[in-house]
Amino acid sequence: MMGNSQALESINGGSERLTNSEAAEYLGLKTATLNKWRVYGDGPPFLKVGRLIQYRKADLDSYLNERLMRSTSEVLAR
Repeated sequence: MMGNSQALESINGGSERLTNSEAAEYLGLKTATLNKWRVYGDGPPFLKVGRLIQYRKADLDSYLNERLMRSTSEVLAR
């Protein structure tokens, strides 16, 4: 028998979910920046259930890892 936390982890794919403001804080951004990115299709992937916006922590980590640079002269290829 699964406990509540095990069941939730199974549903979430083992990934912690953050609110828009928590995700912005995690990334070191303003919430308005994430709001704008969602409108234009930029930024990390997000979940939308009804009016609720959430970000999976694993997706935020992946987004950050994709932007890892070794030099300021590197160009981010998108």
